[in-house]
Amino acid sequence: RMRDRLSPYERYMVEAEYFMKTGDFDRAVDRYRAHIVEAKTFGRNQVMVSYLSTSLLHILLGDLEEAERVLQEARTWFRGPFNQTYLTRVLYARGKEAEAHEVLAETMKEFPGNAWPRTAQAHFSASKGDYAAAHALALRIDAPPELRFSLRTAALFDAIRGRFAEATAHLRELTTALREAGLN
Repeated sequence: RMRDRLSPYERYMVEAEYFMKTGDFDRAVDRYRAHIVEAKTFGRNQVMVSYLSTSLLHILLGDLEEAERVLQEARTWFRGPFNQTYLTRVLYARGKEAEAHEVLAETMKEFPGNAWPRTAQAHFSASKGDYAAAHALALRIDAPPELRFSLRTAALFDAIRGRFAEATAHLRELTTALREAGLN
């Protein structure tokens, strides 16, 4: 059997992904937790650890407190722009705005060219109703050209402000870029 040829680290990850895809979120959480425990035996930042997936499951289950705990642990064991950015979003959702901005600033300093924290920064401006600032921030998102986070995000903020021609122009530019990159 395939499962017998996998290490515990690999098996827990595969099982977690399977249970997540089949909607058995409680079993997926259990397997992700086992995966994290096993991953820690390798040492800090030595192997991929599924903190993000674990926290996303907790968010789906409505447990933001546990999602925050998981992502705070990730700051110690497997730092990365994805984990850190989701932590800022969870903190913000829990009403911990000052802490969310601290974590976001730390993330942007640690991962200066990454699009995830820059996108979160634009969304934070939008959540305060400052769509002009959000749009300006979106257009300054540094991302690999094949991803074009900036165009998608700018189109969103244009649409929210009723600037549909600009939103459509951004989306057309994004579609062209994706086609040219062979991603659409």
